[in-house]
Amino acid sequence: MRRMLRPWLEPPRTVSAPAGVVPASYRAWIEVAAQLAVEAEPWGASQREWLHWAVPVRDGEPAPEAARTFDPARRAAWSGAPPASRREGEPRLDAERASALCAALAQELAPSLFRSAELGLVSRLGESRAAFKARCLDAAAPAMARGGAAGTAGRRALATLVGAIEERRLGAEELRFESWRVGVGWYPEGIEPVAPAAEPLLHATGGRRR
Repeated sequence: MRRMLRPWLEPPRTVSAPAGVVPASYRAWIEVAAQLAVEAEPWGASQREWLHWAVPVRDGEPAPEAARTFDPARRAAWSGAPPASRREGEPRLDAERASALCAALAQELAPSLFRSAELGLVSRLGESRAAFKARCLDAAAPAMARGGAAGTAGRRALATLVGAIEERRLGAEELRFESWRVGVGWYPEGIEPVAPAAEPLLHATGGRRR
């Protein structure tokens, strides 16, 4: 069963601007981190992962319906807020608002896991079907090569393997929140929180332009 905990309020942080740029202003986002434990016994899956959301601020209040997943480590940041004269609005964040925000994000969370029974692999929390499929193909290729599978037969075998990937939508009883952290992140003008890269070393852009 999903269990809500009182979130820990973090001090504000300010995201660094690109080198040589002096931002005219900064815009606030509410940054949320949750440690989620998954116990999917039928698949023998037991995982713990941190999930991260960036929530825009509208008229001073967080807007959970517009939350996006993001990578908090994609850009350098320093502790503290920018000068008041350079801040666009002032977000209202207290323990009550933080708790309501976390509850709203938890309510909308409906993660899935993927499994290849033949390979004995289960996806990681947050891993897409495409990413898991690629991992399965990487795992299967050496064994198939050693077995001499090649050409049309090999492609058919791999297609069968990929086609057998199962999906399991996790129920509330399989999810447990172990920690919540909420704070304000100030982003330079023109920079927004960025989703995690599909591959760890692919960081082509440091932010998304509005």
